[in-house]
Amino acid sequence: MTKIIIDSASDFTQEEIKEFNLEPLYVSVIDTDDIESIYRDGLDIKTSEIYKNMRNGKIYKTSQINLNQYLEGFEKVCKEGEDFIYICLSYGLTTAWDSSCMAIQMLKEKYPNIKMVSINSKSMTIGEQLIVREIIKMNNEGKSIEELEERAKFLAGKVNHLFTVEDLEYLYRGGRISKAIKAVGQVLNIKPLLANDENGALILKDKVRGEAKVYKKILNLYFDDVRRNPDILKHTIIGHTDNLANAQKLYEMINEEFDAKDIAIREIGTAIGAHVGPGCLAIAYIDETK
Repeated sequence: MTKIIIDSASDFTQEEIKEFNLEPLYVSVIDTDDIESIYRDGLDIKTSEIYKNMRNGKIYKTSQINLNQYLEGFEKVCKEGEDFIYICLSYGLTTAWDSSCMAIQMLKEKYPNIKMVSINSKSMTIGEQLIVREIIKMNNEGKSIEELEERAKFLAGKVNHLFTVEDLEYLYRGGRISKAIKAVGQVLNIKPLLANDENGALILKDKVRGEAKVYKKILNLYFDDVRRNPDILKHTIIGHTDNLANAQKLYEMINEEFDAKDIAIREIGTAIGAHVGPGCLAIAYIDETK
């Protein structure tokens, strides 16, 4: 069986990591008021505590997994004699995938009989998780690493993300919107509707006035895709950053139109949450007809 390696941006819980026998690599979360305070995303500090602190004005930044971390994590699996496939946070958001590929090239000489694969998921958080879950299922069915690689690469181009944020400040800090858009948006209560492009980068898809209207816009886009391809319902996750009540409302609204029994609600971790802020609401889904 192939070992599946993930990064913490895929937002699996520690319990799930053990249940699915995953090998995790951790994005670092840094307290900007105390740069010595570095946490492993989803492990060293509760996500709920991070969002509580952010609502109180604290600012966090993240540091991607570096080459040495990849070498250490990958070699651990190599020493156990296992082939592995690594599902990486979108190359459209971070250059970490380059580092993972470099680590594999460096290890191939030392471990020529180990098959090593790194996949650019072109996704983030709950979208990335959808791909990993499909690969877990196939791995448990005894599929070869070549089959896992082919499927993962295919799915990487089939994941849609739709989300909005509570506070434009975080998108401004990250360079996703201009200072002018932030200022006007805050005055007029403009909410951004963000999505992913074909390369997995974040794009501003629309600007909607008011929270209720942007949620409705997200639902309408999702409903249009589900009506065209009902199989999407089996591959959907709703995500949030300290916004469970609205995530549950979104689920209920979907369930009024369709059978939503396969849709999960997940908390988005700080690898992404540090850049969108608390109050984010998101939906990710696989559309194989995309």
